[in-house]
Order: sequence, then C-alpha cells, then structure tokens
Amino acid sequence: MHASPAVRRPLVTSSTLLALALGVLTACGGGSSTSTLTVVSTTPSSIAAEVPIESEISATFSSPIDGSTVTTSTFYVSPPLGGTIQVAGVVATFKHTTSLQPNTTYTVKLASSIADINGDTLGSDHVWSFTTSAQ
Repeated sequence: MHASPAVRRPLVTSSTLLALALGVLTACGGGSSTSTLTVVSTTPSSIAAEVPIESEISATFSSPIDGSTVTTSTFYVSPPLGGTIQVAGVVATFKHTTSLQPNTTYTVKLASSIADINGDTLGSDHVWSFTTSAQ
C-alpha cells in the first residue's frame, strides 16, 4: 500500500497577505491623506535677478493640484498683471497677458488655500520675489 503524499500548506496564506497589505496601507495613511501640500520649486526662482520680461511664472507642487483651488486670487502677482492660470498635474502657471515690466521686482503669493487632489492644502502662504532684466 502506498502512503498518500503529505499535503503541503502554503507558508503564506491569502489571509496573511491581505493583513500585511492592510497594515502597509494603514501605515501609509490608509489611502486617505493627512499630509501638507508643499511648493517644490518656483519659476523664476526666489530672488532671481535679470529675469527676461517674457518669462512665465509657475510653481511646482509636491502632488497633483486641484485646479479649482488655483485662481488669480490664490496665485497672486504684484505689481498686478492681467493673466490666466493653467494647472497641469503638479504645476500651476500664471500666463500673463502683457509682458513683465523691465527692472521691476515682482512678488508672487500662493495662498494657503491651494489644495491638491486629495484635499491637502499649503497650510500657509508661499511667497517669493524676483526682479526682471532691463529688457
């Protein structure tokens, strides 16, 4: 008589894998977000000098932006310029309708209410300045 081969049980069951996955998700925020949105970089950069007057003004964020939260009131340029805001992924760009003025210091303020697609906001205003070239 032949003995039946021993039934091998998997070392890791599907239940164990599910528990591990849920643990990782929980440790990473469980799919809900609790982090603060940040500005990664700006163009022109802060305190840049000799910026060409045709330069666009943009900010790159740490996560994709909710375009409805970025307006000319929340992405403010001073002295004031006419223009529109375009959002593409992590970048918000102020497209001015007239050239920047030569030899002028501009200050840009991104309002704390700007949010990413998860609802995370900047938490505080982000402000930077740059100076344009003579022409």
